[in-house]
Amino acid sequence: MKFLFVETKYQGRIKVPVKIIDKLPKTIGLFTTVQFIDSLDSIKKDIEITGRTVKLMKGKHTKYLGQIYGCNLEKFKGVDAFLYIGDGLFHPKALALGNNQEVHIWNPIAKEYSVIDKSAMDSEIKRQKAAYAKFLMSKKIGVLITTKPGQSYLKLALKLKRNTLTRNFIILLWIQSILMRWKIFLLLMSG
Repeated sequence: MKFLFVETKYQGRIKVPVKIIDKLPKTIGLFTTVQFIDSLDSIKKDIEITGRTVKLMKGKHTKYLGQIYGCNLEKFKGVDAFLYIGDGLFHPKALALGNNQEVHIWNPIAKEYSVIDKSAMDSEIKRQKAAYAKFLMSKKIGVLITTKPGQSYLKLALKLKRNTLTRNFIILLWIQSILMRWKIFLLLMSG
């Protein structure tokens, strides 16, 4: 089966308010998702006018400078903090946890500003450790995998199953077709 990836871009100019730019440190790493990638150059200029240094960095698997994937906890060096342009917390949390640095978030659609600071990162790390401890103690384990290219880890799930023979292990396969708008959960294995 062939896949066609179509980039959907935001139409319009994104402007970060001056009162938010004033909260940014001296050197900032600027990131967004592909929807807002065309706005990064003008945002960078607006921030640099204030005397700050803005770095657009490229991830290992991304196509553009300044583009971020939330599933990659990559390290980016040489900045005091990050500014993420977009909605949701998936991508900025990855930036914060992967770099142990503050992430300022500007949601251009909702016109909302927030910050993932050290205390928020500490809370997230504690939550993840608690979830992992619960996983280690569980007698039943369910692993959800997908058929989405780049995110399909059936071999890894099967390896995990082999390494946890003393537990009831279930693999759930998530199949989704965007074109046909259907979703299916498939129970692959239990035992």
